Amino acid sequence: SVTDTDFAAISTVATAYASSVSGNFTATAGHDVFVIASCDRSGVPTSATYNGAAMTLLKAQGVNNGASIGGLAIFHAPGAGTGTSKAFAVTCPSGMLTAYAVSMSNTLGVGEITVAYGSGTSLSHSVVSRPRAKTLQGFTTAANGGGNNTLSSLSGGTNRGSGGGGGTYPPLVVNTAGTAALAATASASAPWCSIAIEVLSKPYKPGARKVWEQQQN
Repeated sequence: SVTDTDFAAISTVATAYASSVSGNFTATAGHDVFVIASCDRSGVPTSATYNGAAMTLLKAQGVNNGASIGGLAIFHAPGAGTGTSKAFAVTCPSGMLTAYAVSMSNTLGVGEITVAYGSGTSLSHSVVSRPRAKTLQGFTTAANGGGNNTLSSLSGGTNRGSGGGGGTYPPLVVNTAGTAALAATASASAPWCSIAIEVLSKPYKPGARKVWEQQQN
């Protein structure tokens, strides 16, 4: 039988007051690797690597739908896990960075990608996952150096990581969920955003992956 896609592991948080940040992460051989990164002060994260190879940018989103004061991005490396520790790195135009690497098991590919954004202390994002799929989601706040508060009162999903915040670095919360209303509370009012990536399960039937790949073209 085939096991549904699921969260496998997450790195320790990586932070830097610079235009790049790096860390190390061990993903089980064959698992998909995602990097979720938040940038405060200037623009959104623009590129990421894992094990020295460029990752695919799935989505970048500015806080409060802006383009210049910070935001969030999620990158993807299908099947990149090797079973040994490898470096990951993220770049942004300038400013402060917070990042996590995450691995997911038994993945077919990426489905629907949705975003949410606003300004204030209440952050929310309603997500829908198809049967056997899992949503990987992140919240952040940023405000050209003024959004480095703390995110708490997390609800609606399973929290996998919560780092940065409370000072120099932008806060970054990573959750997984099925169909859910995800929420968080910021300690101070600031522009915020969220990205949710639906991660699809491997098919039960032989040949279904080929059909799915053809449908993407």
